[in-house]
Amino acid sequence: MHSFKKSLIALVGLLALIVTLLALAPPVGAQSRDLDDLELRRVIEVLRDNGQRKFYLTKTADYNGSQARSACAEGYHMASLWEILDPSNLRYNRLLGFTRADSGLGPPNATRGWIRTGFDADASATVGTGNCQAWTSDHFEDRGTSVLLTTDWSTTTHEFVTRIGPWVAGPFSCFNTTRVWCVQD
Repeated sequence: MHSFKKSLIALVGLLALIVTLLALAPPVGAQSRDLDDLELRRVIEVLRDNGQRKFYLTKTADYNGSQARSACAEGYHMASLWEILDPSNLRYNRLLGFTRADSGLGPPNATRGWIRTGFDADASATVGTGNCQAWTSDHFEDRGTSVLLTTDWSTTTHEFVTRIGPWVAGPFSCFNTTRVWCVQD
């Protein structure tokens, strides 16, 4: 009987300690209430990304040739085509990027964005070299290269357009504004 009393007292004490700790601890999920909706979605995206490098196309088309380099969010930079050439090896950041009704988890198609060429400063209309004088010009006669994922899945090409894998590239006046392709640092 003596040991039963000791066990009962120990059990009651343990239960009292648990109840006290539960009363002092914040409720489950309380930390998420401190996060705004965008931050919470970013946390979920980080947990879901499986370590894949992310890329995106800016939501707005507000960037002329001289503004393209500064368009990307912190932790991202203006992409070279060679960094995003094969989108199947990347994860599209839907929180930061432009999407369409049928984008799913991937990037939108038929939407142009400035892209780095990996070439010297050049203002020509030559796709793959034109880069708005290394993205410093917004002059209407200067040209830069822009790319989009094509909606035409046939094998034909169009005048003034070069097909590079799933990408279609074309010259674009540095004066005009468009979106920018960004990739994670």
